Amino acid sequence: MTRAALSLLVLLATAPLAGAQSVTTLHQGGPPEDRLDVVLVAEGYPAGAEGRFLEHARRVVEALRRKEPFDRYVGLMNVHAVFEASPGQGLEGATRFGTRFTGERMLTGDLAAIQQAALAAPDVDKVLVLVDERRHGGSAYGATAIFTTAFATTGGTLEEVAVHELGHLIGNLADEYTGDPGQLSSGEVATPERLAELFAANPNVTPWSSRDRLPWREWVDPHTRVPGHLFTQGVSAFEGAAYRRDDMFRPRRRCCMRDNQAAFCEPCRQALVLGLARHARPTTLEVDAAAGVLRVRTSLPPADLRVTPERRGDGWVVAVEDATPWVRGDRGPLGERLEVAGPDGLRVEVAAAPAAVPAASAATTGLVGHLGGDAP
Repeated sequence: MTRAALSLLVLLATAPLAGAQSVTTLHQGGPPEDRLDVVLVAEGYPAGAEGRFLEHARRVVEALRRKEPFDRYVGLMNVHAVFEASPGQGLEGATRFGTRFTGERMLTGDLAAIQQAALAAPDVDKVLVLVDERRHGGSAYGATAIFTTAFATTGGTLEEVAVHELGHLIGNLADEYTGDPGQLSSGEVATPERLAELFAANPNVTPWSSRDRLPWREWVDPHTRVPGHLFTQGVSAFEGAAYRRDDMFRPRRRCCMRDNQAAFCEPCRQALVLGLARHARPTTLEVDAAAGVLRVRTSLPPADLRVTPERRGDGWVVAVEDATPWVRGDRGPLGERLEVAGPDGLRVEVAAAPAAVPAASAATTGLVGHLGGDAP
């Protein structure tokens, strides 16, 4: 689980839900305190439709297991589904959280009530609200820095949209398609400096088109033209991003943050890997003195780690790094230094962590767990 502030996403599905509040753990990568906990919350599913909601929720989990980089790092996540029947079907009548459209595709609702409902899960870091509604739309919100998006104009399936929106919540990725550039105040001039300030937290969009100012410059081949044009291949700077057609640039011509059906581009994939690393502890140490082994247990593929042990005093300090080629430049939170007491002369062994056993579905009447956030 993360110590970052709770983020919340309102997500449109295309189906229904049921009854008294119940919690189902759909995927468990490890203990909540060491994992990013994603909670799927039902809205607009009436009594008798819990099975339909769980079917949709499981489709989201399966999408994570298929899509890079989540497929490789899904062991750093737990996914829970929280169901309670809505008064009616979809958004036509009364809803559990007052979810409603505020424009053609934008959604809003009672965020405090949604967060409260998510507390029924063992832990909460990110929340996806699946709304049983045929109309297409959605918005993403953060607890401290609010951001709103609409789903890509190309649409996409429930799975594709869910993965796209997790790109916002985990990687802090901006939308890369064009549309209504409503970020500026009325009359405000869209200078590069002002746009750079507005999108400073988003690693996949920039107003700068020169190679040395690109946030993703480590991914640009020295022989690639910058900015990119119609026939440019690979990572460059392609005009049109963050709802703006002419003065914002994105890393690749196609990416999941522009087209839900595409793969994440290299800089976006890197941002997601770093985001998962900020929320989770993938490795632990244990000493097997009888066998003479210092064992590094990991929820990642063991071959993906670079492990450097160092004897210090009466124990060991072990540096653990993600050794995949998915991150370039500053590796940020990917490096970990773990300490453990143990005798001299141990050999290091990297092994997969024991598979976590998902908790059984259980009806919940009280609130358990706590919001992801800084400890008081």
